[in-house]
Amino acid sequence: MESNKDPKECETEKPENQEEYSFLQETIKKEPVTGKVIASHLGKVAVYGAIFGIMACVGFCALKPWAEKTFWKDSAEVTIPKDEEEEAKKETEEEEKETVIPEFTVESLEKMQAVLYGVAREAEHSVVEITGIHGNEGWIRENFDTVNSVSGVVIADTGVHLFILADNSIVEKSESFTVTFDENSTYDIQLQKQDKNLGLAIFSISKSSMKSGTLNYVKPIVLGNSNVTRRGDIVIALGKPFGYAGSYGYGAVSSIDESISPADGDYGLILTDIPGSENGTGVLVNTSGEMVGLIQHRITSGEHVTVTNALAISDLKTTIELLSNNRSVPYIGIYGTDVTEQIEKEQGIPTGVYVRNVNAESPAMAAGIQSGDVVTSVGRTKVASLNAYQKEIMEYEVGEEVILHGKRKGNDGYVEIEFKVTIGSRE
Repeated sequence: MESNKDPKECETEKPENQEEYSFLQETIKKEPVTGKVIASHLGKVAVYGAIFGIMACVGFCALKPWAEKTFWKDSAEVTIPKDEEEEAKKETEEEEKETVIPEFTVESLEKMQAVLYGVAREAEHSVVEITGIHGNEGWIRENFDTVNSVSGVVIADTGVHLFILADNSIVEKSESFTVTFDENSTYDIQLQKQDKNLGLAIFSISKSSMKSGTLNYVKPIVLGNSNVTRRGDIVIALGKPFGYAGSYGYGAVSSIDESISPADGDYGLILTDIPGSENGTGVLVNTSGEMVGLIQHRITSGEHVTVTNALAISDLKTTIELLSNNRSVPYIGIYGTDVTEQIEKEQGIPTGVYVRNVNAESPAMAAGIQSGDVVTSVGRTKVASLNAYQKEIMEYEVGEEVILHGKRKGNDGYVEIEFKVTIGSRE
């Protein structure tokens, strides 16, 4: 007989013998990952890695001699892989195709020349022509040039006077001088001071004798730093580089490695590719309009070509300052050269300034200095080069006495010697 019990009642009934296993209802949780656990695992990995590395090194060292003997064979011939010419040619052609060459037209050249000419025109406010007059000569202008004239440049304005630097080649044969400025006004001018050793002269003119138009036009040039001039720099030649007044030309610096060595010094040269004249004078300016060189006819002519060269202005600044202040340039009369470490080692010549020659009737000759002597100090200052010697000489006044210490070669080698020299000048 079927039972009529409610199904819900059946679901709630449980067998009497059924036990409840409470543990089956629990949730199993993983052990939390802590810093301690991570450190433990990393430590194990490090230990295993170290053991493996030690074993690998031991094995490598043990097997290396056998492996070298078995597999590595020394070759008597060294073979250097050759370049693949076809591949290199192909790469070069591809690079040439990719290279973009900027367009340079006639208009580009005209713009460049216009800029350089603008710099030149601005600098020409400082450039002048100085004419030396002797008797009835010198005041008549022949053809396209003046008989006895050089180019000069205004280098200072004291408020009362203008000072002009120029080559001194016109001084000896002239009784008086005139200056012609770029705007064509001409005035009398006076010789301030000259140095025949370097061939420089400073002229002065009173501003009170000049017209206001000229004063408004003229300005001193900026003396640049020729020490930063490099080969390939663009420079402009102004004055009389080609032998006639009002010349203008531009080109590149071809060398800065040459120098001239007059008595008591060594002066750098700026060589250019600008054509020149044997009697050319003037100035070199950079593209900023600063004067970097003084053009002299003495250094323009070469053995096969005539180009425009100049004395580096940085080496002249001390002399220019002395002459502008009406002070004489110190002079002893030694033509010297540096004794390098190599020369000292090979020739046994002591370090200092080796005397190649001595000017006749100079303070050096009067003091007994001879060719072959080596000057080692000026006063208490040791000199190991001609530049150092020159710098020290410039510290003395004309008429002062200075002791030059040196060495002279005798039968038993070089011996110490000293000279008492009275500083002179060449004016």
